[in-house]
Amino acid sequence: MNFSEFRGEIVASSLLVILLFLVLNPFDILMLSNIYMMLLALFVVAFLVFLGLIWRARATDERELSHQHAASKISYTFGVNILAIGIVFQALAHTLDPWLATSLGVMVLGKIIATAYYKHKH
Repeated sequence: MNFSEFRGEIVASSLLVILLFLVLNPFDILMLSNIYMMLLALFVVAFLVFLGLIWRARATDERELSHQHAASKISYTFGVNILAIGIVFQALAHTLDPWLATSLGVMVLGKIIATAYYKHKH
């Protein structure tokens, strides 16, 4: 993957993170519901673009494939750890959001299913 292809992923990822931060509305700056809905729509579009860029990425040699696998493993580990930490903190506060547990469960099940599928296929 050359840098020009990777630049698109960087821009899409950065935009996605910025929009996610704005959708979370940490400082209560978005009081108008129509602005909030527009930001939410932009977030969904940015997320779909990000997914398209990630899904489209193809390795041309073993080194790039190894880099993709390492990046996937690291991002999965970060995601699982953050969800687990969120579950522990919210459970201790007795305010556990079911979306955290559901997200973690789906990630773990997806990993198991994908691993079993690829081990069976190859």
